[in-house]
Amino acid sequence: MLSEKLDHDTCDKAIRVMNALNEEISKTRGLGSAYQIGPAYFLKLDKEHYNGDFTALWDMHIEILLKEYLRGYSNADAKVEEFKNIYFDSLNGKTIDIVD
Repeated sequence: MLSEKLDHDTCDKAIRVMNALNEEISKTRGLGSAYQIGPAYFLKLDKEHYNGDFTALWDMHIEILLKEYLRGYSNADAKVEEFKNIYFDSLNGKTIDIVD
């Protein structure tokens, strides 16, 4: 699906980011695997929308979605920041050490 719409490099990055983010989402109390972010969001990285701009995708879609998921949680802001770090660290190829 992603490989049909995105260039090879963007597709690889999207998969890496999606997997890292979803791993943390699935381990988050109150969320779990039902809240994982699907590939449809990452299709917006195509040339017609964000043209590989992962920052725009975060700002316009992913962050907003995660804030909605965490609305009412006492640690929502800190958790969104943690998700943001995972998103951008995995985008840049950094190894993510997640501490529960």
